[in-house]
Amino acid sequence: MATNLQATRVAEVTTNQSALCSLSETATKPLVEEQPLYSSAQSQPREELASLLHAEVADPGKPSIPCSRHVPWFAWPLLVASLVAFSSAAVVFASISDVPTCTLAAWRLQLTTFLLTPSAVYQFWHLPADDRKRLRKDILLVLASGAFLGVHFFFWVWAIHHTSVTHAMLFASSTPLLISIGTLLLRKPISTGEIVGTCLGMVGVVLLTRANKVDQQVTLAGDLSAFLTAVFFCGYLIIGAHLRKWLPIFLYATPVTGFAALLLSLAALAFGEATLLGPGNTGLFGYVTDKAYLPKILYLAVVPGIIGHTGFNALLKWMPALLVSLALTLEPLVGTFIGWAIGVAQVPGVWTYSGGAVLLGSTAIVVVAGDKRQQAASAAASESPDNKEIVFFQDSTGHSDTARDIELAEKH
Repeated sequence: MATNLQATRVAEVTTNQSALCSLSETATKPLVEEQPLYSSAQSQPREELASLLHAEVADPGKPSIPCSRHVPWFAWPLLVASLVAFSSAAVVFASISDVPTCTLAAWRLQLTTFLLTPSAVYQFWHLPADDRKRLRKDILLVLASGAFLGVHFFFWVWAIHHTSVTHAMLFASSTPLLISIGTLLLRKPISTGEIVGTCLGMVGVVLLTRANKVDQQVTLAGDLSAFLTAVFFCGYLIIGAHLRKWLPIFLYATPVTGFAALLLSLAALAFGEATLLGPGNTGLFGYVTDKAYLPKILYLAVVPGIIGHTGFNALLKWMPALLVSLALTLEPLVGTFIGWAIGVAQVPGVWTYSGGAVLLGSTAIVVVAGDKRQQAASAAASESPDNKEIVFFQDSTGHSDTARDIELAEKH
């Protein structure tokens, strides 16, 4: 599930768009005073800090494209192919059970970095001088994003090997619920639908934790690790949303992925999981010359990471972002079926069925409610004659991001 560039995964295609920007205030300290989301002179909300997890390409001066747009016939098979590619990642990780956690996660990100580097070099070569200077100024943010990604991958791989594939994907897909919880804690605007969905999600989590008593593959430690996967992915998204506003996709993904790979490689060496030149599962680059590992690691880097990710981003051109986001909530179902078909996942028990259904349903409720709230807030802001943009982030170059800037950040 968590596949990088996927790593840009959710920053560009996934769920609960409006609420995440509210969380970004806690990740980056604003250098200017925040204006209230609600004006004392009017009851309607100002434009909220907007969509980070899924959005459509839009011109800030033009109305958004309606959902009744024409969808070409090939978009539907592309949606299915992208979903299958994305959902297969956890299954392939589960099939590589004899490689230590840090080593396996490092392999995945090492190869991804290698494949992305040529495109990053090309984009850097054509990057304006001002943006090159800004990149040097924001290098700490890039490294922080890579650190979040690396920890995210560590917990993701560990969870897959210590609980069922179904549970790992269900908990790791709970990012929209975490965003809503964070929004509530920060006392930011949130809709009733999002609150209801979040409460239902908690019920689903409780039901899922009951499965460890009857399902031998399920463990509370593995479920907790999968939950932490979603927590650290939120941190990755918050930082990535700011950087992706101006930084080209490959020029962002490559150093972030590369730094995550470096951290995991150093951890593998420090924990004694691998040696620098060891063969097979004992080597930091052992997959390169191993015929058993190389095809699987290559698959993880290319199919879920690049093809699946690119496919979902391409779909945003023809399909509403809400539809793409809801399709992504099916990942645990598709991944479970793939895992069962190839023998790495068991048929889920009754607690997993019931808890999973509630959790997926609650996630869909949060996604839909968040999308409606965002549309209403944007409409209210556009109708307000004295609307002032909210400046919530200012980087080391003095550049400020407004609410509209952040709304458009992941639409490109």
